[in-house]
Amino acid sequence: MNILEKEIEDLVQEYINTEKENVFNLDKGILLRQFELGNYGVVDLLHINYLAFNNPDEREKHLTITPIEIKRGKISYNEVGQICRYVKGIGSFISKKGYHDVFNSISVRGILMGKEIDLSSDFVYAMELIESISVYTFSLNLKTGLQFTKEDFGYTRTDEGFERIKNKQLKTVFRKLININNGYLQTDKN
Repeated sequence: MNILEKEIEDLVQEYINTEKENVFNLDKGILLRQFELGNYGVVDLLHINYLAFNNPDEREKHLTITPIEIKRGKISYNEVGQICRYVKGIGSFISKKGYHDVFNSISVRGILMGKEIDLSSDFVYAMELIESISVYTFSLNLKTGLQFTKEDFGYTRTDEGFERIKNKQLKTVFRKLININNGYLQTDKN
């Protein structure tokens, strides 16, 4: 099934506005489309959640901003850079405008979604290190509609290239490391 990115945006927006199981862990809020973020780019969807409640000492005000980048195909390393750019741009905007003085807390996290993950790209390394980005894959069919899966990390490349490492060379290196380690262990026992 061939679908345009704009059509996926429409479906994701509808899903966020009506979802019952809260797959994306987004509270009710404002959802903006094609949000211009200066030189940082155009965010597909921008979710803004404002939570205020009365504390006995003062009024607590919390803001969560979530840029959402949607790809109709594979998610690769380029898209990781793109969503990180949006998160950084929003953080910079908040800082430069002095909004930290207005809210008790402001958090910015990103959501990256696509049909699948490109396991032959550097994506597999980057996502292990970025805690503020969540990744979802989606599937679309006529019977069940749009379905999302939150992806866990621990990816490995599909083409790790280990076959190019000479076994003898690798065994020699590991043998030296084991001997060094055994030397430290014997020293520690004395």
